[in-house]
Amino acid sequence: MLNYTRIKRLYIKEMLDILRDRRALIAMIVVPIVLYPLLMLGSIQAASLQVGKLKEKPLIIGVQTHGAAQSLAAILREDAERAARRQAKADEEGVKIGESAAIEKFQIIVVEPQNLEEWVRTSAVADCGVMFDPPRLPPNWQEWQQQVHAEVVADSAEISSSIAGARLKKALNRHGRLIVKLRNDWEGRPEWYINPMVVDEIDVATAEKRGGGMLGQILPLILILMTITGSIYPAIDLTAGERERGTLETLMVCPIPVVEIIIGKFLVVASVALTGAALNLCSMGLTLQFGGFNEALAAGAETTIPARVLPVILLFLIPLAVLFSALMLAVCSFARTFKEAQNYVTPVIVCALVPAGLAAMPGTELEGFMVVMPVGNMVLLTRELLLGNADAGTILIVMLSTCLYALTAVAVAVRVFGQEAVMFADSGSWRAQFDRRMIRPSTHPKPTLALMYVALLFPAWFYIQGGLGLRSDDFVVTVVITQILMILCFALLPIAVVMYYKVDVRNSFSLRVPRLRYLLAAVLVGLSTWALTHELIMVQLKYGLFGITEEVLKSSSEAGEQLLSLPPLAALFLLALVPGISEELLFRGLFLNGLRTATRKWPAIIAVAVTFSVYHYVIQRFVVTVSLGILLAYLCWQSRSVFPAMIAHIMHNGIQLLLGLPATGDRLGRFLRIPTSEDDALAHLPWHIVVPAAVLLVLAIALCRWEGRPAVATDDALSSDELGRSGAVGN
Repeated sequence: MLNYTRIKRLYIKEMLDILRDRRALIAMIVVPIVLYPLLMLGSIQAASLQVGKLKEKPLIIGVQTHGAAQSLAAILREDAERAARRQAKADEEGVKIGESAAIEKFQIIVVEPQNLEEWVRTSAVADCGVMFDPPRLPPNWQEWQQQVHAEVVADSAEISSSIAGARLKKALNRHGRLIVKLRNDWEGRPEWYINPMVVDEIDVATAEKRGGGMLGQILPLILILMTITGSIYPAIDLTAGERERGTLETLMVCPIPVVEIIIGKFLVVASVALTGAALNLCSMGLTLQFGGFNEALAAGAETTIPARVLPVILLFLIPLAVLFSALMLAVCSFARTFKEAQNYVTPVIVCALVPAGLAAMPGTELEGFMVVMPVGNMVLLTRELLLGNADAGTILIVMLSTCLYALTAVAVAVRVFGQEAVMFADSGSWRAQFDRRMIRPSTHPKPTLALMYVALLFPAWFYIQGGLGLRSDDFVVTVVITQILMILCFALLPIAVVMYYKVDVRNSFSLRVPRLRYLLAAVLVGLSTWALTHELIMVQLKYGLFGITEEVLKSSSEAGEQLLSLPPLAALFLLALVPGISEELLFRGLFLNGLRTATRKWPAIIAVAVTFSVYHYVIQRFVVTVSLGILLAYLCWQSRSVFPAMIAHIMHNGIQLLLGLPATGDRLGRFLRIPTSEDDALAHLPWHIVVPAAVLLVLAIALCRWEGRPAVATDDALSSDELGRSGAVGN
């Protein structure tokens, strides 16, 4: 068992050492608090100064003839006068005008048409130019008897040329609209005759959502970067730094388990990373709110920073900080010097910024494979939270997947830090992590192995299911291919990985013959859970929990109807036997046995059940799959065998499938006296089904809890306490 007092003392000691270092204080406090206001306010002032210089500078416009120069000067002069009158009227009425004033300072020069584009491109003579066809414009609006074509020449790569071209184009368009209005008034035609449709735009965005959208463009990526960089320095200092100072060996020979040392150091790194993220979040929010940056970005529109969302974002950053802290600690453990550790963390930063940058690209949505992409899903979730668009189901999947990655990273850090090859050998220990000759045989899987496989398979299985759904129009073909891949990924590959790492296959997957009472309990669970899960879904439907509706249930029923063309035996094999065996081997076999050596019963059972539910990627059935996962994991934990869970899982899926198939559902429904009409499909089951099902489940739990004669402890059935004393805990 872990000694939390020792971990607390080690945590306080390491945290005080970090805080005594001025470099750490500067990186954690001074940089986020001072840097953001300086950068943002400085950028605003620099931008304002640049815009002011451009307004003060006369914009040089090139034309092809002297007549065009005189006509253009008259147009721009009149446009500036009208803009001044509109602005004065708007100031009197206290309203803002959306259209900016025309060019007030300009200089028109005559340039040969063949040289105009080159001179604008090189900014040698003119900022922008205009070529009229015909070259000379009519002096007044009554003489405009033909259409004039104007080509504005500008260099979009040059800021002064781009601004000059845009202003010139707007001024010419305003002059054209003015001529139309004067003609319309002179001929006495109503406004609707020349302009039959007036299009107005209504912005329904609230001030808070507008501020969240503005903040969502810059905040998520910076938060990710600051969370990463916040964990770098303490991770290096607590590993390579201590090794370089010669204090790490002294700490390792103390009578403290390695797992407690790594937990204490890990908590320090995570605390520093999370503190840095919190300070960056607060500093940026305050700067945007009170520094005038939001008004500059919103172009005068009313904006409000969604401050109430910021603490929620910080809460959701905790698993991300845990993930990066564990990764940095594991990577830096291989370094012999501070400089070498800095070289090691660079690839980690690059690998983290690639999905973050992909998620920050315009148009990227929190859907599909982005929901489970590490780092990228947190960037998108932060943006959706700021906009107020994140739904509960997506938030849950993102958070659970990130927690799964974080726990895996922690397990890897514990394993890496605790190995003598890493702590006291040379840099060749990287290879020792994967060299089979360096692996010692073991009887039970380590938590690191189980967590790593489950974590790596999670996004891969998500991509596989998404890819199959997009590429196949035949639902039956998709199911067949999915089940084949399930056998490979959930059963064959885990067995191969366990054999590669020289772990006993029988103990890793609990392939033991259980006692008869556990087999009986499994049968009772299989006979009862199909009815109780249906009732649980009906309760969710009644109260609208987890977004379950009649439309969702009907759509899932319609998808299941596509399997009706399969023979009953084929459907039972694909949807009952294959998942019942494959999923149990991975979750209640490898995963549960890996956690059994590192934690207590109920934390392990709940962790396996939640992971099992997340792997189904259906938030509406989260409660059902978690409940079923807890029962199956409890069966395996008590019996120390995976076979009872397989039997219960296969029976649960099989009974539900038989009730849904037309060849067997009618007869089974009549036998159980279950209404089969379409209206009754979304109703509660009869009491003569629900009550016996509940009784059977209680009997099954009682059989599992009944200990009977004490069993003799063997190598194949070690308790968690015995495993801890044997040194398996934390490895």
